Amino acid sequence: MKTALYLFLTFNMLLLFGGCKKKENFAIDLEVETPTFSDKTIRLEGQSSISLIFSSKFYLYNSEKPNENFAYADIIDVNNKLFIISQHSENNIQDHHKGYLTIAESMDDGETWSNFRPLVTGFEDAINVSAPSFVKISDKHIFIFYLVKYSTSRIDIYSQESFDGCTTWTNPQVVSRTNVGYQILNNARVQYINNRIIIPLSYPQSGDISNYSLSNNELKLFYYYSEDLGKTWNKSKALSANLSLLEPGLISLSNPAEWLMNIRTDNGKILFARTKDNGVTWKYENSDIISPSSPQTLLYDKERKAVFMVWNNTNVNAPSHGANRSPLTMGISYDNGYTWQKIRDIESKTSLYDYAYVALKKLDNRIYLVYNERNNKTGKFKVKICSFK
Repeated sequence: MKTALYLFLTFNMLLLFGGCKKKENFAIDLEVETPTFSDKTIRLEGQSSISLIFSSKFYLYNSEKPNENFAYADIIDVNNKLFIISQHSENNIQDHHKGYLTIAESMDDGETWSNFRPLVTGFEDAINVSAPSFVKISDKHIFIFYLVKYSTSRIDIYSQESFDGCTTWTNPQVVSRTNVGYQILNNARVQYINNRIIIPLSYPQSGDISNYSLSNNELKLFYYYSEDLGKTWNKSKALSANLSLLEPGLISLSNPAEWLMNIRTDNGKILFARTKDNGVTWKYENSDIISPSSPQTLLYDKERKAVFMVWNNTNVNAPSHGANRSPLTMGISYDNGYTWQKIRDIESKTSLYDYAYVALKKLDNRIYLVYNERNNKTGKFKVKICSFK
């Protein structure tokens, strides 16, 4: 009887302490600060006189299959050849649908693409793989960064390297193994500034994106940075505000220690943040530049000493997350982003298509725009490419 009682108690203790898995806490642990707002308001002041000659617009892959989609792309040039990486899905493109990464090549400035091949197809236990960024260290040494989504409380950021100009790639390596949470990375966002790789991210402070709503300030910003080409990673402090901060982008300006961050919001205007000391301290800068809840993309052009921006220049249903992302507009600033002028609409205003998630890259002597075209009626995604000198 004593033996039976002992076995019964032991079995129950094992169930209690060993058989029940403790639920993992996926909240990101960061020191949070709220920068002050600058007394300067960034303004859009009129039409630019700059004359840019744009190429025709080309599709990456104009598939007529109803469920075959391409989206969230980035572009790079290596030895006079263009490479593009994008999410590819045969089951529609949605935040929680399956997708993987495909790479392709062009020898004619993006007019035609060939040699499509899967690049990242593993992670079978994940929901999807998306949002790739290229980082070019040299013509031989190239990084890709991308997100791997597992749940509403976990997205991991991964990297791979090529040492032969995008021919072969190392195995995937997770960025910052100490951090687990829902880390939101856009395509074409990772930067290489002053020998430092920088990954700007948005995240829900509670740890679960399901807690985000249009009426709270759940989403904060932070960035990873590596000063040894990805061998080790550090985290910045998190930036907070009295509203949710979504999908940041980040560039360095004429002074490489001065960075400008563009921030998607739900309040109908683009929000900016600026640092002049390599990210140690920040100040927010309000703007009068209208935008729905959609990301913007910046590029600093050293030759022109100017900043380009591409965004959806409309206030239609500003808090909405779709079906209002047109027109797709390009602007220019000659004073490090304090004042802007509109250049032209890349895509005209329409209710049929959304245009968003832009990669804006200067490659050799051309500037390339790569962006999503979403059919609002069918939900189909395509990637479009154009360029100018």
